[in-house]
Amino acid sequence: MATNLNTADSGSNYLLIHNARFLTTLSSEVFDTIAGGVDADVITIQAAEELSAFYETARLTDQGYLAGISRPYYDGIEPRIETAEHPHHLLIHRRLLAQAPSLAQMSDMETWLQHAGQAGAKCLHFSAAGTVWDLDSEEGLLTLLSDEAFEECVVPQRHDLPESIRTAGTILLGQHVHVDPDVILTGPVILCDGVTIHAGAIVKNAVIGPGVKIASGTVIRNRVVWTQQDCASQSGLSSVSSYPFKAAECVQSFRRWPVLSYAGGLKRIADILFSLVVLILSTPIFLIVAAVIKLTSPGPVFYPARRQGQYGVEFNCLKFRTMIVQADALQERLRVVNQVDGPQFKIEDDPRITGIGKFLRDTCIDEIPQFINVLLGQMSVVGPRPSPERENRTCPAWRDARLSVRPGITGLWQINRTRKIGMDFQEWVYYDMEYVRNLNLWMDVRICVRTVLHLLHQFLKQFG
Repeated sequence: MATNLNTADSGSNYLLIHNARFLTTLSSEVFDTIAGGVDADVITIQAAEELSAFYETARLTDQGYLAGISRPYYDGIEPRIETAEHPHHLLIHRRLLAQAPSLAQMSDMETWLQHAGQAGAKCLHFSAAGTVWDLDSEEGLLTLLSDEAFEECVVPQRHDLPESIRTAGTILLGQHVHVDPDVILTGPVILCDGVTIHAGAIVKNAVIGPGVKIASGTVIRNRVVWTQQDCASQSGLSSVSSYPFKAAECVQSFRRWPVLSYAGGLKRIADILFSLVVLILSTPIFLIVAAVIKLTSPGPVFYPARRQGQYGVEFNCLKFRTMIVQADALQERLRVVNQVDGPQFKIEDDPRITGIGKFLRDTCIDEIPQFINVLLGQMSVVGPRPSPERENRTCPAWRDARLSVRPGITGLWQINRTRKIGMDFQEWVYYDMEYVRNLNLWMDVRICVRTVLHLLHQFLKQFG
């Protein structure tokens, strides 16, 4: 196991130490985020690919049945339990080195952590989204060779090689390397000191260790041949296609519009003007509803639901509170009687709804505070229904489409849904996609007109 450590500064308070055995994709921003959010003497960080954006994980029940698919859309950082394995990265607060200067003389990671604990250091442990390669393994070394940074190495031209050999790509040569004529070297290739390659051999994407002799006609492909005995081994990667897939290669495919178009700018101006008018005119309603809610049930006047807005930015979607406190906790217990498909939840005569809450919901008065969200730029008057992250994970293409625009108080799905059993979620996806695909001024006007007519009908129905 490699124990050599490379050190580098990370801000003014911490020293960043890398475990030389491992190569990770963690950036300086990750280290700054973790170090800036906690107060600790020692922070260990492991790269964890399963925390990367777009990394899909199958979740199974205790019986081995598929329970669902987890697919995060953003890189994550989470605490982890301390383990015996060596961390990929170590952040050490400078005050610890001042208190225990002997720690600066230790190069063995395990011994260092033991002495830090004995010195009373506060240690925290984290996992962060990233890919890791073990450079003690054949796969790790070959992956390093496949990296773009290696391909861009500037290699001095060697003039002592036979002109008859054919080379392509990056070739790194040590001292006293002998290559016979008619050899093919296809980079990336590293030939260490004292390597001999006899005529007719082919070496592609490989590392050849010190003093190794490659016999005539031998083909070395996707291999680390560190000793002479490795030449006879059949191990190695079958193809370069084993190069790990990077989450960074996925991109958010949000739709975007020109700034001077209706969707790109004019719609926002209309939202500001419309929301200002509604909020001014509805001030008496705010006061009356707030008083009734406080008098009829314990708890706050407003219910802030965490929702995802345009481009996935989260915000608190405001509503007048229509349910009892702790309603969210009760929802999971009631999910067995859920009457709609997809990620939604709805049941008739929901026991969590308060007396005034049913009237507010039936007349949509509970949604008037959302015009505050519109004024703040978190929502639009017209758009897809605002949803939490767990609902948006259901269908990636649907998510990218609906998060291309601000969520709306009303929308195409809301005015067209049929509420047929087993069809509601499919209609939700269909109408959201249609709205984003065909967004224009006249569509928004038609949706607003139909919404007003529906609200009048619902309000009159309460007294009919």
